[in-house]
Amino acid sequence: MKYLIIIFLLFISCSQKNSTAAIPLVSKGNLNVQGYHTGGKGMLKLNGEWEFYEGQLIKTYPNKNLPKCSYVKVPDSWNNYAGSGLIKNGLGYGSYRMILRKDKNEYYALMLKDISSCYKLWINNELMNQVGVVDTLVSLSVPMYEKVTRELHGDTNFYEIVIEVANFHQHKGGIKTHINLVKTSQVKLQHERESLRTYFCLGIIFIIGLYHIGLFLLNKKDLPGLNFGLFCFDIFIFLSFRARLVNYFLKDFDWELGNKIEYTALYLSLPLFYIFFYRSFPQQFKRFFKITSITISLIFIGITLFTKTLVFSHTLEIFHYVLIIYIVIVSSGLFQALVKKASGARIIFSGFFIFAIALINDILHVQNKINTDNFIIYGVVSFIVCQAFFLAFKSASDNRKIVNLSVSLSDLNKSLSRFVPTDFMRLLNKKSITEVSLGNNAEREMTIMFSDIRAFTSISEKLSPSESFAFINEYLKKIAPIIRKHGGFIDKYMGDGIMALFPNNVNDAILAAKSMMLALDKFNADNKKNNKPTIDIGIGMHTGMCILGTVGEPMRMDTTVIADAVNLAARIESLTKFYKTPIIISEETFKKTGSDLVSYIRFIGTAQVKGKSISTKLYKVFFDNQNNIELLDEFDKAITLFYDQKFAEASEIFEKLIQTKLYDGVIEYYFNQSKTHAQNGPPPGWKTFEVFEY
Repeated sequence: MKYLIIIFLLFISCSQKNSTAAIPLVSKGNLNVQGYHTGGKGMLKLNGEWEFYEGQLIKTYPNKNLPKCSYVKVPDSWNNYAGSGLIKNGLGYGSYRMILRKDKNEYYALMLKDISSCYKLWINNELMNQVGVVDTLVSLSVPMYEKVTRELHGDTNFYEIVIEVANFHQHKGGIKTHINLVKTSQVKLQHERESLRTYFCLGIIFIIGLYHIGLFLLNKKDLPGLNFGLFCFDIFIFLSFRARLVNYFLKDFDWELGNKIEYTALYLSLPLFYIFFYRSFPQQFKRFFKITSITISLIFIGITLFTKTLVFSHTLEIFHYVLIIYIVIVSSGLFQALVKKASGARIIFSGFFIFAIALINDILHVQNKINTDNFIIYGVVSFIVCQAFFLAFKSASDNRKIVNLSVSLSDLNKSLSRFVPTDFMRLLNKKSITEVSLGNNAEREMTIMFSDIRAFTSISEKLSPSESFAFINEYLKKIAPIIRKHGGFIDKYMGDGIMALFPNNVNDAILAAKSMMLALDKFNADNKKNNKPTIDIGIGMHTGMCILGTVGEPMRMDTTVIADAVNLAARIESLTKFYKTPIIISEETFKKTGSDLVSYIRFIGTAQVKGKSISTKLYKVFFDNQNNIELLDEFDKAITLFYDQKFAEASEIFEKLIQTKLYDGVIEYYFNQSKTHAQNGPPPGWKTFEVFEY
């Protein structure tokens, strides 16, 4: 940023140097450029002492002999000329005259901008151009803005240049801007350079303004961006009218309306500019100055809208002093922000410094205190470029924060999903845990699986607490992925037990249970090799309607599943201890099992568990390595005989099955029961189902 400031200061100093040092000036109405080389730009300013004829239009109403003249500074307002009183308060008419001597082989053109507020250009007694209507009467005089370029015709080295000016429409009149003498060969180039600079700068201002407004529409909290965008649009309007672009495209655009728009945009820029800093650095900028800037702006805009240019143009000088005061205020606030190392303060201060220099230069130039050019458009662009740098750095910083935040959120979501399964949130129709609130619930049919390690208490007594945790986690690492692989998810870890849910279909749960038993065999085999404990597990399943949801209070919530089906699944799991078999499912689960699995599931009895008034049919799931349909049919036959009270026949079949791969606690239980009942008869009150108190 410091290099940008240095370049801008050199640009101004060079402009001032080119305007004053070693450049011929008009003296006593005469300028001799014979033998003078205008340099690479091919242009010089006709600044200096022009003859001035107050209250006379010497070419429109000529006399044989020129009246006595005075000498005035050009460029400057004739309000600073203490004449005979024919021009009062800047209102009146008069003629500027100079004699130009040049080399015959050099060809020039005159370039004129704003001359307040209408004029005629005469060269060697020939009317070359008229802007507006010049007259001695207020009623006939018509103001107008127009940029004019006129060549100095004729093969001569002597030119009389006369500019007749009339002003009855604004408080300052006369030639207030530079009149440039340009080599004819350089005229087109000068126009192109000026147009390119103007359109390029205005284009930057407009695009940056549009960009900031777009950012605000995407992020309604970006109020500094909104202010800066509005400021850019406002300055774009002001500079467009100040550069007379409207008059270039619309020759008949109303002069009075153009001035109102230009002044209104200028006065509106003050609060927009200050509020941008106020919102960017709220600790360094005061609300009092914000309200003051708005109040001042409204007052000046009110005067502009409800009076004519002749009246409201007086407010410009007052406003210049207001701007200087606010430059000091903003500089103080930005300096405080720099000291406190506020984010972006250095870049914004650099841009503001350039803008402030350009603004002060323009104020002094407009008041004819210094002989430079208008640089405000470059100051605004410099400030906007610095703001764009700040925006780029801020955007890059925000992107880094967003990336880091995304990574953190991703890690957080992964961590949270370990506590609250994503499947659970999906069943609640929630995309993220942030959407979950107390009382969210959903109802659907699911298969509930309970699994528990047998006699883990006695195992843990032989292990230290850390070893117990390590053992449990090692076991769960083998089991939990199997449940996920088969479309289920673990709702709760209960010490050495698991509660899992299968929301899709029953087959998923059956296949998961069988895979868990196979994984357990491998887990035990590895433990046996490493002299670690081996374990047995029991798995119980039931299918039914469940309500999933969140319970607790706003500061501490948990997910849960509430249903009679959950209680029954837990009771069925406990029955695996009684029957000494790994997997038992309920009748509801059996009915919904696919035909490809039903062949390997067999009825083992009816039970009435604690808390239930009705009995439940139970089914055993056999393993893949025990799938022998003939043996399973024999098992079915023996169970049927047992409940038909043909205990002796049932006993014979169960005894044979004990010798097969189907042997487990269920066969042993029924063998003992049928043998006892065959010898002694069934006990009094014998029922076809077992009643359990657990």
